Amino acid sequence: MAKYRNIQVNLNLNIRGLKKSATLAINEKSRELQESGKKVYKLGFGQSPFPVPAPVVESLKAHAHEK
Repeated sequence: MAKYRNIQVNLNLNIRGLKKSATLAINEKSRELQESGKKVYKLGFGQSPFPVPAPVVESLKAHAHEK
């Protein structure tokens, strides 16, 4: 960390007091649990390991233009 001591950082003052995001907190906690030997299943956003049912795919296609 010492090599970064002389770097000037200009942050927007509106971010002062912001809490850690829930996503980062969950990721940190799950990593801690894994490192302690616990089995962790991550079911958050991202690519699902489960197949998406055809009716869901068709509905998404039909309504994609609606965002």
